[in-house]
Amino acid sequence: MAALSQIAGRTTAVDLTQLTDLAELVAGVARRPIPAAKSIVGSAAFAHESGIHVSGLLRDPRCYEALDPALFGRTRRILLGKHSGMAAVTNALASLGVTADESRARRCSMKFEHMRLLSRGR
Repeated sequence: MAALSQIAGRTTAVDLTQLTDLAELVAGVARRPIPAAKSIVGSAAFAHESGIHVSGLLRDPRCYEALDPALFGRTRRILLGKHSGMAAVTNALASLGVTADESRARRCSMKFEHMRLLSRGR
């Protein structure tokens, strides 16, 4: 349905915002979990962490999202973690109302770099 409406430009009577609820209902009845990375309905479908990936996404979401999460009643999530770069850190600070000057963002980014090294056992 998503492909018909968004890629082929066809009108359907399907409410795309209900797909996640439908998938959860079916998964519950089938007693099978929805994989986190499952397209559109997975919990991580519109979650992004990697440095260059987030940087491009913040400039133009179409770089990494062929479909707008809002079409499905979902929201994009920028995660902070060991793969985060300056763009994700700056974005997170700005969303908290903190002035995201380069020095502050770089210090935060360095903490994530430290996490990355620790996870590799260095």
